[in-house]
Amino acid sequence: MLFVEVKEKGLLRLSYAVGKFIKSQNIPPFMEISISFKNRDVARVAQVAFSPGGSVGKNTGGGKTILTPAYLWFSSERVPAHACTTYATQSDAFILLGKDIVIPTSVHYPLSVPSEFHALANRQNLASYDGGGVFVLDANSKNAPDAQIPDDASVIALANSRKAFSNPRDFVELATKVRERIGYGRLLYAPGLGEPSSLALLTYSGIDLFDSIPLIEAARDGLVLDTDGRIRLSGMAEKPCGDDFDSILEYNYKAAADEAVRVRNAIAAGTLRELVERRVVADTELVATLRRLDRGSYAHFEARCPVMRQRLLVAACPDSLNRPEIERFRRLVRERYRKPQCARVLLLLPCSARKPYSKSKSHQAFADVLFARRDMDAIHEVIVTSPLGIVPRELELAYPAAHYDVPVTGLWSEDEKHMIRSCVAAFLEKNSYGAIVSHLPGETMEFLRDLVPGAIETCGDSPTSAESLSRLGEGLDNALEAAKNAHTAVPGAADGAGTDSDAGHIAGVDTGGGAGHNNGVGTGGDVGCDAGIGIGTGAARSTRAAFECKNREYMLSRAVHQFGVKAGSAFMEGACVKGRYPFQKIFAKSGKQLGMLTDRGMISLTIEGGERVAAAGAYTVEIDDFKPRGSIFAVGVRGASSEIRQGDDVVVCHAGEVRAVGVACMNGAEMTELKGGEAVKTRHKTEG
Repeated sequence: MLFVEVKEKGLLRLSYAVGKFIKSQNIPPFMEISISFKNRDVARVAQVAFSPGGSVGKNTGGGKTILTPAYLWFSSERVPAHACTTYATQSDAFILLGKDIVIPTSVHYPLSVPSEFHALANRQNLASYDGGGVFVLDANSKNAPDAQIPDDASVIALANSRKAFSNPRDFVELATKVRERIGYGRLLYAPGLGEPSSLALLTYSGIDLFDSIPLIEAARDGLVLDTDGRIRLSGMAEKPCGDDFDSILEYNYKAAADEAVRVRNAIAAGTLRELVERRVVADTELVATLRRLDRGSYAHFEARCPVMRQRLLVAACPDSLNRPEIERFRRLVRERYRKPQCARVLLLLPCSARKPYSKSKSHQAFADVLFARRDMDAIHEVIVTSPLGIVPRELELAYPAAHYDVPVTGLWSEDEKHMIRSCVAAFLEKNSYGAIVSHLPGETMEFLRDLVPGAIETCGDSPTSAESLSRLGEGLDNALEAAKNAHTAVPGAADGAGTDSDAGHIAGVDTGGGAGHNNGVGTGGDVGCDAGIGIGTGAARSTRAAFECKNREYMLSRAVHQFGVKAGSAFMEGACVKGRYPFQKIFAKSGKQLGMLTDRGMISLTIEGGERVAAAGAYTVEIDDFKPRGSIFAVGVRGASSEIRQGDDVVVCHAGEVRAVGVACMNGAEMTELKGGEAVKTRHKTEG
């Protein structure tokens, strides 16, 4: 723990200068304690990047290591430091930095007062700041973005933390705006917060440091604390500890220490969100706060979510529908993704318990039916599922499509129905087909039928029954015949208009000779297909040509999904695809390899592929003038694309010259703001 000795009785202290200022303004005083360290080396607390599902902060200043989340131990005459028992002082969750600490004065006002008052307090706190490394920020959500903060302050104490936390709306707005204001390189301290039941959620929301005040207060009131909340000891049939103050306090310390360790372990394992969802169900206010975080601060949290992890994502409760990485997947499918243009028949399929779907017995049975169709390459499989909505077959390896698990009940909640309907409607608005076949169970079609009028329904009692599979084959044959002469253009893309911020680029990517697919113009040699093979009018095609065209167009859809329409299209221009799924290589006309698809579901770039992506102005990291020999660290980064997320393939450049390609270890904003840490783990580097 951090030891802070309070010289006055109680926890509040007001200096004469601040008191005089308050009196002159005729404002009632509301004070908040802060801490500063006489030893400036000790005061340099961790500079770490925050991310939901997070990061563990570390600092070795003063010979000590700080792991966040951490508790600050307050010592007073009533609760002296020696009351902190052996367990608490030895636990990693309680960091001891030393006793030579003073408390600077500060002032703050209730959140409800006009922001002008908070601005006054902020200026006064700034004027009285003594350079101790800790600054008390008095702000509400309106003036937080404009609050002044000392450059050398490494810990920001958030005034009104407890009051704000009692109101989910206030807390979410304040916490996210303050975090955005102070950036990634400082720690955020919430005085008066830190009960075990809320520790995971508070850490997820961006708070790094807590204190022992709520643990002491609960013990004084005869309350034991655990992950389920507060429990009055006198009302328990079996008591976990003695009923005296010291025994209860010891119990509360242990509960807090254990939970801090669990949170840090969850952060390291990438499962903090799952821990949060398990914890919040015990308290309606915590549930409300989580929902506010998800729905009101999506952009803030999405930027801090990695695009890839190996650990299974467990979507076990209704709030999992709004996880940032799940919502991001849905948005990318809606905003970036475009179907392979060779696809003329849409086949809607149910999901499977096993991931990726193609490894499941049910989807292998579906595949057998598809392989028996002569024109199978014109069939586009799209899986309907919760919590992702829809997953095109070519994206089944992408995170989190291949990495999630849900409770299987056979029943849809109203929230799931609404989510899936919106995903299907948005998908069909941008992607046109000549015919639609639905192999979805009846209970799913009940809420989707009106979105796919005229769809051929083939599922009987069970999607994998012999009768259902036979009907699927017949339905596909009928759909392929009906779609032979159907116009299957992507809406809005036939004239190069496009449909999003990268408008116009999809239509400009043809499959060879320079003309689009919609007119049935042949595919040229630069995609590895036989010349003169029509793909838009149902003309006869050789099996090899159709297979190669499908491979390329599916890879184009993946590239656009991963890098955006402009960069993805530029990456695949004139390219061909070789190899067996999922280990496929992408080659340029010159024979140079551009990248490779692996079982992680993302395209891994080579230097040549990186040059194409960088030329399109996407996913680039600008560094100082040096030749990378290993990983790129944040201290050498001068700029980074805002769309970069942890896990993305990125291109490392200097003055327009590609120096390396690799995987981002932090998002673009973190790379430019932090002064330490691995920014890019390089895969290939230029010679010289």
